[in-house]
Formats: sequence, C-alpha cells, structure tokens
Amino acid sequence: MAIEHVYYIVRRKNGLRAFHEKELNPHRCFHVVSRDEGWAIERESSGRTLDVFGTKHEAVEHARELARAKAGQLVTYKQDGEIQSEQVFA
Repeated sequence: MAIEHVYYIVRRKNGLRAFHEKELNPHRCFHVVSRDEGWAIERESSGRTLDVFGTKHEAVEHARELARAKAGQLVTYKQDGEIQSEQVFA
C-alpha cells in the first residue's frame, strides 16, 4: 500500500517553521517490481508497466527520476513481493 499523505516542514524567511500536509496523487506513484523478464516500473493508478530493465538497480534509478520529476513517490519491492523501501519526492 502506498503512502497517501505526506507531511513536510517549510522553513520561512523569519526562521519559523510550518508543517504542511500534502495528499499524494496516485498518478505520481511508481512501483519497481520483479517480473519474469526483469525488473518493471509500474504506475500505481493504472497498474500498467511503463518499462522493464535487466537489473533492479537500473529500474530503481529510472523510477527515481520519474518520481522526482513528478514530485511523486517511489515504492521498491523485493523479489518475493515484500516492500523494500518507499521514498517521497515533494
């Protein structure tokens, strides 16, 4: 399950900090999962495979770039399907 909300701190010019909540868009959530043909990047909203790579490292690097560009989320899975890590790019 992906993270639905993220809380972040904004530091203002006057030195004060403010907490903000942001709802994450499922169109901006990318999953790196193991497939028979390699490691796939899937978009959460459609479940569609965007690309398949020969190594997990290549897939994670590409998915990280997509998530950063969209201010989204990256969820990486182990080969057995268990979540390995989640990263949010706001």
